[in-house]
Amino acid sequence: MLTSLFLFLLSSSPALAELSSPETRNELTEVSKALEFQYEQKLEKLKVENQQLKSELDSLKKKPSLSCKPASKDLILDTQDLQKSKDNSEAKEIYLQGIRAFQAEKWDEALLRLEHFVRYFHESKLADNAVFWMAKIYIEKSQPALAQEELQRLLRDYPKSERASLAKTLLNKIESGGHP
Repeated sequence: MLTSLFLFLLSSSPALAELSSPETRNELTEVSKALEFQYEQKLEKLKVENQQLKSELDSLKKKPSLSCKPASKDLILDTQDLQKSKDNSEAKEIYLQGIRAFQAEKWDEALLRLEHFVRYFHESKLADNAVFWMAKIYIEKSQPALAQEELQRLLRDYPKSERASLAKTLLNKIESGGHP
């Protein structure tokens, strides 16, 4: 295809035709054939790679999700807790910033905001939720030891938390070496 294109260009332009000797044409033909062969090989490799990626994507779609993003039920509970909370607006805003960063998968920002919230508003009704989400972030970041510490913290500091039973379940999975 490229060879034909080169030959067409050479023959269609009188200036090029005059400048091109038979040796030059032969060299251009050989170069264009080599380039055409290389492009065909690359194209075939890309087709195979594309097919492999499609297969991987299909298999990933079939697997259950391991994402730690908050389920809508969890977010509804958090929103209800936030509305019931008697925390001042600064505390609520910091908590919300942490949850928004979590949802956006900005793990480090979420950790900073949630830790700040727990440190300065540890008496808040939302503090146990913040510790729980911090544990989930560490799970997402594949740092089970830190997740374990946060879950133990939740159980120690907030034993009556609505999240205590889930924290125990996650803690057992981490301790048994499984993925929570």
